[in-house]
Amino acid sequence: MSKRKSSNSGLTPDKRSRLSQPNPEEEEESGFFSSGDGKNSSKSAGLHPEKMNLRDLEKDKDQLHKRIQELKRSINQANSADTQARVEKMNHIQAELEDLSFQDSTLAQQIDQFKQACAAAKERLSRMSREKQDLLHAMESKQRKLAAMEEKRKSRFGEQMPALLRAIDEADRQGQFKRKPVGPLGFCIRLRDPELGLAVESCLKSLMLAFCCDNHADERELQRIMSHCFQRGRRPQIIVSTFTNTLYNVSNRAVNHPQYPTVLQALDIENPVVAKCLIDMRGIETILLIKNSAEARRVMQGGHPPRNCREAFTCEGDQVYNNRYYSSDQNRVQYLTKDVEEEIRHQMRAHSP
Repeated sequence: MSKRKSSNSGLTPDKRSRLSQPNPEEEEESGFFSSGDGKNSSKSAGLHPEKMNLRDLEKDKDQLHKRIQELKRSINQANSADTQARVEKMNHIQAELEDLSFQDSTLAQQIDQFKQACAAAKERLSRMSREKQDLLHAMESKQRKLAAMEEKRKSRFGEQMPALLRAIDEADRQGQFKRKPVGPLGFCIRLRDPELGLAVESCLKSLMLAFCCDNHADERELQRIMSHCFQRGRRPQIIVSTFTNTLYNVSNRAVNHPQYPTVLQALDIENPVVAKCLIDMRGIETILLIKNSAEARRVMQGGHPPRNCREAFTCEGDQVYNNRYYSSDQNRVQYLTKDVEEEIRHQMRAHSP
């Protein structure tokens, strides 16, 4: 018979002794005890589930710990990204705030400059307003003075003339004329040289008081008005001629003297109707004005008179032809007085821009 080889061969007695003894923990886990005590077996059976629960709890604890660590890492990562975004946003807001602060400072400076400019402009405006009022008052004063001078000048054409002119203005406002009459003609002309007043009056004579009408209907209306204003004395002459704004071209028939003006050249005539009437009725473009009588005789009677020249007048009002000389019976200016003409001309210059 063969001998079975023991599994404990090669072990020392002590080791074999230890191996042969049961582990108390293993016996507890297996529920066996070498003593075989029943009481201990019952106690071991009660502790086994507790051990199992403890291990499960330990595992849950480990899992929870790992989960907590993961959540912490996730939170830290999220917090880190959110913090970075917040920092960037804060930096952006800070940059915008600095920019807005700079703009606010700039705008504050501009507002202060605008306020100063506005205050200066208001001061200039106030000063200009005061100057304007002063100029308006001065102009009104001059206009009143000019109106008084014009009224005085009108009265030189006869004491009834101011009333006649007011009646003509009223009739025109009421539409009683097709075209408002123009006159007196002497009132519509002004001398360029006041020393020639008597010469011009001697030349024009009754035409100084004449009126121009555009048509015969207006002439009849003017006659009616004159009948009320001139109940005594001679009425002014009325000349009927279609009104036109076109000036005559008299270059072919006018006198062109290098030293002496014609009556037409010596006058300022704003209304072409007046100029046309005086040319038609008196030929003022063909009449020379020569202040000195001796010189007038030499020019007109010393040989051939100037081309197109019919006659001449001196500053004393004498009338000179190429073969005749008539002394004036008028010794002073009546309508175109030097003082009035000079003052009116001065006032007109003061009112011109």
